[in-house]
Amino acid sequence: MKKYILSIAALFIAAFALTTEVNAQNNAKFNKGDLAFNLDYGMGSFNSFDGHKFDDNIFQHSIGLSGEYGIIDGMINGKASIGVGAQIGLGFGRDKYEYKDNGIEMVDKTIATRIRIATRGVFHYQFTPAFDTYGGLTFCFVDIDNFTWKYSVNGVETKADDTDVNFIEPRLFVGARYMVSSAFGFNLETTWDRFAYVALGVTFKF
Repeated sequence: MKKYILSIAALFIAAFALTTEVNAQNNAKFNKGDLAFNLDYGMGSFNSFDGHKFDDNIFQHSIGLSGEYGIIDGMINGKASIGVGAQIGLGFGRDKYEYKDNGIEMVDKTIATRIRIATRGVFHYQFTPAFDTYGGLTFCFVDIDNFTWKYSVNGVETKADDTDVNFIEPRLFVGARYMVSSAFGFNLETTWDRFAYVALGVTFKF
């Protein structure tokens, strides 16, 4: 899974690099009073913990929406600014394990879903005119994971559910936006956060 994530990230960065020179005149600076929304597809994982045998890191697909408002600009020779905002997201993953030995057939299926609500503080620094590069801290104050297990032995099925709720989990992240115009662009973020280790999508700026 890690190789797949890194390959996607490398392709996205390469696409940024190929178009930077053409659009270098486009200023992507994030200013005080700016409002930006990211709509992203992310790749992460679930950490499952039932008593059956399956992968403890279930691959997660996620859709996230984050919004940010600029509150301070003009820092560090006019190249830096600060924004605050929030994030909501939905994640989905599934896993299946099958075992056959000495007449025993075992099937273990897991379906996992996640709801994410978080706040974000973001520091922007513009290295080049076409890119809005940034980093920050996410405080995830609602993170709800739900697991449904269907476990069968020789066709006899048992079903179980469990919900894991986490609160106040800080996570660092870094990212960049490439603005095609003053109102629309593409973005890439990476973080060591199980919701989305890598997320890419589109930006709408107002």
